[in-house]
Amino acid sequence: LPISVMASRRLALSAERLTFLNLDRPYPDSPFTVVIRPEDRARFPAPPEQAFFGRRICATGMIEVHRGRPEIVAREPEQVRLDPPPPTPGFPPAPGR
Repeated sequence: LPISVMASRRLALSAERLTFLNLDRPYPDSPFTVVIRPEDRARFPAPPEQAFFGRRICATGMIEVHRGRPEIVAREPEQVRLDPPPPTPGFPPAPGR
Protein backbone atom coordinates (compact mmCIF):
# COMPACT_ATOMS: atom_id res chain seq x y z
CA LEU A 1 0.00 0.00 0.00
CA PRO A 2 1.64 3.30 -1.05
CA ILE A 3 2.17 5.90 1.67
CA SER A 4 2.66 9.67 1.36
CA VAL A 5 5.33 11.47 3.36
CA MET A 6 5.46 15.28 3.62
CA ALA A 7 8.40 17.25 4.95
CA SER A 8 10.80 20.04 4.14
CA ARG A 9 13.59 18.99 1.87
CA ARG A 10 16.77 20.18 3.54
CA LEU A 11 19.57 18.72 1.47
CA ALA A 12 19.96 16.79 -1.74
CA LEU A 13 22.96 14.95 -2.97
CA SER A 14 23.34 13.67 -6.48
CA ALA A 15 25.98 11.00 -6.71
CA GLU A 16 26.95 9.32 -9.95
CA ARG A 17 24.34 6.69 -9.34
CA LEU A 18 21.67 8.05 -7.03
CA THR A 19 19.93 11.28 -6.00
CA PHE A 20 19.06 11.54 -2.31
CA LEU A 21 16.41 14.01 -1.12
CA ASN A 22 16.99 14.05 2.64
CA LEU A 23 13.95 15.31 4.53
CA ASP A 24 13.90 17.67 7.53
CA ARG A 25 17.60 17.22 8.43
CA PRO A 26 20.82 16.50 6.54
CA TYR A 27 22.17 12.95 6.36
CA PRO A 28 22.87 11.09 8.61
CA ASP A 29 20.24 12.70 10.85
CA SER A 30 17.49 12.80 8.24
CA PRO A 31 14.47 10.79 9.42
CA PHE A 32 13.48 9.95 5.83
CA THR A 33 15.01 9.95 2.35
CA VAL A 34 13.57 9.97 -1.15
CA VAL A 35 15.88 8.13 -3.55
CA ILE A 36 15.90 8.68 -7.33
CA ARG A 37 17.90 6.28 -9.46
CA PRO A 38 19.93 7.61 -12.41
CA GLU A 39 17.77 5.82 -14.98
CA ASP A 40 14.71 7.61 -13.54
CA ARG A 41 16.20 11.14 -13.35
CA ALA A 42 15.54 11.75 -17.06
CA ARG A 43 11.81 11.47 -16.38
CA PHE A 44 11.91 14.51 -14.09
CA PRO A 45 11.41 17.87 -15.87
CA ALA A 46 14.23 19.49 -13.86
CA PRO A 47 17.06 18.09 -11.72
CA PRO A 48 15.28 17.00 -8.52
CA GLU A 49 18.00 18.36 -6.23
CA GLN A 50 17.38 21.81 -7.74
CA ALA A 51 13.61 21.68 -8.28
CA PHE A 52 12.91 20.76 -4.66
CA PHE A 53 15.71 22.75 -2.98
CA GLY A 54 14.50 24.13 0.36
CA ARG A 55 10.87 23.36 -0.50
CA ARG A 56 8.27 21.30 1.29
CA ILE A 57 7.61 18.15 -0.71
CA CYS A 58 5.21 15.23 -0.65
CA ALA A 59 6.60 11.85 -1.71
CA THR A 60 4.31 8.90 -2.36
CA GLY A 61 5.35 5.28 -2.73
CA MET A 62 6.26 2.10 -0.96
CA ILE A 63 8.39 2.67 2.11
CA GLU A 64 11.50 0.54 2.17
CA VAL A 65 14.14 0.27 4.85
CA HIS A 66 17.75 0.57 3.70
CA ARG A 67 20.52 0.26 6.29
CA GLY A 68 17.97 0.82 9.04
CA ARG A 69 16.54 4.03 7.50
CA PRO A 70 13.14 4.49 5.84
CA GLU A 71 13.05 5.65 2.24
CA ILE A 72 10.87 5.86 -0.85
CA VAL A 73 12.42 5.09 -4.22
CA ALA A 74 10.74 7.49 -6.65
CA ARG A 75 10.68 6.11 -10.18
CA GLU A 76 8.18 8.62 -11.61
CA PRO A 77 7.97 12.43 -11.23
CA GLU A 78 4.37 12.09 -10.03
CA GLN A 79 5.70 10.43 -6.88
CA VAL A 80 7.40 13.65 -5.72
CA ARG A 81 5.56 16.96 -5.76
CA LEU A 82 5.77 20.34 -4.12
CA ASP A 83 3.47 20.58 -1.13
CA PRO A 84 1.84 24.03 -1.17
CA PRO A 85 2.05 25.90 2.13
CA PRO A 86 -1.12 26.28 4.16
CA PRO A 87 -3.11 29.47 3.53
CA THR A 88 -2.21 32.49 5.62
CA PRO A 89 -4.69 32.91 8.52
CA GLY A 90 -7.32 35.53 7.70
CA PHE A 91 -6.92 35.12 3.94
CA PRO A 92 -9.01 32.84 1.72
CA PRO A 93 -7.19 29.90 0.12
CA ALA A 94 -5.81 30.39 -3.36
CA PRO A 95 -8.01 29.21 -6.24
CA GLY A 96 -7.74 25.50 -6.90
CA ARG A 97 -7.05 24.50 -3.29
